[in-house]
This record gives sequence, C-alpha cells and structure tokens, in this order.
Amino acid sequence: MGLFDLFKRKANAVSSESNEMNRSDGGLKTRFSLDFIRTPAGEGKKVEVEFPQDNIWKILINGEAQRYYPGMYEEVGWSSDRKYRKVRADGFMFWISPSDYSAFVKLLKELKIRYAQDKEDRKQSYQSMLEQYRAGVQVDAIDNDISWCYFESPNGFQGIDDERKFHSVETKIAQICEKNGGHLYKTRAKSAKFAILVSPSSRKQDNVERIRSMGYKVTTLEEAVKFWKLEKYWNIAEAEARYQEFIRNLANSPYLK
Repeated sequence: MGLFDLFKRKANAVSSESNEMNRSDGGLKTRFSLDFIRTPAGEGKKVEVEFPQDNIWKILINGEAQRYYPGMYEEVGWSSDRKYRKVRADGFMFWISPSDYSAFVKLLKELKIRYAQDKEDRKQSYQSMLEQYRAGVQVDAIDNDISWCYFESPNGFQGIDDERKFHSVETKIAQICEKNGGHLYKTRAKSAKFAILVSPSSRKQDNVERIRSMGYKVTTLEEAVKFWKLEKYWNIAEAEARYQEFIRNLANSPYLK
C-alpha cells in the first residue's frame, strides 16, 4: 500500500434525491451536499463536497480538487440560526445539516486516524532508509568486468562544480573502458557487467541487491576511481563529505519527527 493510497478501493455508490453518497467497505459516507461552505479561496453555496477514497490529502468542491490536511478538525457548534452544525478543518468551514453531521464527523475522524497511520508508516520508511545509508553498502570486488559498466543514478549533485568534476571523471572512465575493449554505457544495458553507484540516494543495500538480481555486479564510483587510480579527477574525501551531508539532511527530515 502506497503512502497516499490509504482508502480501500472497493466502494458502493448510493444515490437519493436529497444527497448522493459513496460508501467504502467501512460504511463511510464520503460525499455530501452542503448549503454553505467557506474555503481558503472564499465562500460557496449549494455545493457538492467529496473526499476521494484514494487520496486523503484532497477534497473535491463541485468536482474541483483542492488540497486538504486531514490531521485535525474542530467541531465548532451550531450556526447562529441553529439550522446547521459547523466543523472547521484546514482553512475550511463546513455547515452540516443535523442529519449528516454524525456521518461527516465520522469521516473526518477516520481521515485523521489514517493520516496518523500514514505519518507513522512514512516515519518508519525514512528510518529504515536512514539506517541503510548509515550502514553503507556491501559492494562486489572489482575485476576486469568493470570495463563493461554503466552509471546507476548519475545525479544528485549539489552544484555546477560537482557536475563538472563528475563529467571529467566520466570522460576518463569512458576512455579507459574503450582502451580495455569495453564500454561505459550511458544507461543500464544488457552488455554491461558492472553497475557503478553514483548518487548518495542510490547507496542502499536493498538497492544493491535489486541491481544484483538483474545480473550485474555492483560497486561505487569511489571504489571504481580507486581501482583506476583516478583520484586526480574525483576527490574521494569530498565525495564522502557530500555523502555524510546527505545523511545528516535525511536525519533532519520532518518526516522523522
């Protein structure tokens, strides 16, 4: 299940003259006809409001999508004329008929629960990634097959200077491969035998195992540079510093809070 695919797909559609409703497996009503609504963009009357089943971060107002934050809501009380119950959520104010109020609050409560689970799932995913990056990758010993190689994820550089240095060492590696009767492929190729990890984000052990399962040996750009004695063109200490900065930035991600 994806991070934002938090509603079950199966649904029953129920219609009536006064209100059209969609219900998920849990019996949640997800579509409401409202007499009044206030959105971040302004006020509206006689609107259809729907909370899509496949995206808790979206609300549809008369079919037009707006971003919705499901993490909190507030039951405000009765309207001044006591015809409606009011609910505030993420810059929206909803005027709900008493007959729909229980179903509406039940839906928002469920969205909040699913938001909390989404947040926890994402936190665990980021924590797992962080642990893998800190542990580093177990790469294959470099042999003559390295002359048939390609760069895995040749991106993630912070500036033009880093890109210039990468293209410099890339040119040298391509020349060495050709000299040895091999080839540096621009992308993954059947004839390649080695995958060379370039970007920090590619350096997870599960990524290494995935690439191996495709039939490639795996190493890092720094290991290849040392093998070919190309430190003049690619500073390994600087590359390691960039990798550690990448890990620090991930550790400070709001998703881990």
